[in-house]
Amino acid sequence: MFALVVEPWRALPPTVRLLIFARAVNRMGAFSLPFLAALLVQGGQFSLPDVGLLLGLFGAATIPSRLLGGMFSDRIGPVQTMVAGLIGCAVFQALLGADLGKAMTIAAVIGLGLAFELYEAPSQTLIADLTPEPTRPQAYGWLGAALAGSAVAAGLLAAATGSSNLHILFLIDALTCMAAAGLVGWQLRAVAVPEQQASLDSAARPWRDPLLLGLFGINTVFASVYLQVPAVLSFSVLRYSAPAADAGLLLALSAAIIALGQPILQRGPAVLRQPLSALIWGYVMVGLGFLASAMSQTIGQLAWAIVVASVGDLLLLGHAYSVVARIAPVQARARYFAVYGTSWGLAAMVSGPTMTALLETGGSARYWFVAACAAFTLAATQAYFNTWIKRALK
Repeated sequence: MFALVVEPWRALPPTVRLLIFARAVNRMGAFSLPFLAALLVQGGQFSLPDVGLLLGLFGAATIPSRLLGGMFSDRIGPVQTMVAGLIGCAVFQALLGADLGKAMTIAAVIGLGLAFELYEAPSQTLIADLTPEPTRPQAYGWLGAALAGSAVAAGLLAAATGSSNLHILFLIDALTCMAAAGLVGWQLRAVAVPEQQASLDSAARPWRDPLLLGLFGINTVFASVYLQVPAVLSFSVLRYSAPAADAGLLLALSAAIIALGQPILQRGPAVLRQPLSALIWGYVMVGLGFLASAMSQTIGQLAWAIVVASVGDLLLLGHAYSVVARIAPVQARARYFAVYGTSWGLAAMVSGPTMTALLETGGSARYWFVAACAAFTLAATQAYFNTWIKRALK
């Protein structure tokens, strides 16, 4: 088992392994964000409506953050952009942890949103630049697996350190951001990227590329469903008179499958390692998992349903980014990744109201059934869209 994990990991370029490790360190430290609302209310300076508005502003700020990350990466370089984003996150996290008053807290929340996504597009671009095309799905898969594993560790750290003072969480997060910035800036300062990356291609227009917009639309629908899964799980376990905290165990199970399944997938059938076909089967498996969740009658059946959906997540992991890297001009990869990534921000704005409407009308079973229908529709749409992509890439 150890060799099964180590050999595919060692097959990645050393700089890519370092990049994934730094991203995992940063993600593991980002256990403070789920407590942002509690921190704002704790001091008594903000009412619940104020907190809702501030969280909305934070979410809205992450959209230009990701676009700026793509633009800066193409202009000044991916490493410099990543370091700037990590340092910015550290500064604003430290301000939140220091509790310097209401006005500074508002500025820090908005500033954190503007810095929060700067790292994403440059890191995805570097992986594409430094990894041969046939192994890009594996590289992006390892990135996703590392983030999934780090999310589990983040939850444990939050439980261990957040019981006494929430401000400590934000100060620790600031330190991990600085550690990741130092690791990236020092170890990748002389990384070599393709020569085409040195000049900004002004002719590239990601918002006008029909292939990218198709992928953007598909992922927006998927993300609108996927982002609400943790919340819906909490309602689902209550149907069986189980503690709501059991949803955390199911999420940990899902993360473990994604993290441990990556090296196994790399030795699986070739059709599941080809990005375009893997996307179709991934949506199918997610749909089957959601459908099983709607039909489950016990917490054990729900757990098996989550396992099936997690296998679908594993198949989806990294393959969409590989397709984006394939269709993007080399000089504009970061901007393509940035535009594609904003689909998550758009989904975050619409998924909440959709979830509450479905839960109010039919409970969690209704939500799972609608989510399953959406996943099956995405599988069919992806299959149709793949013919366009293949024709364009010939």
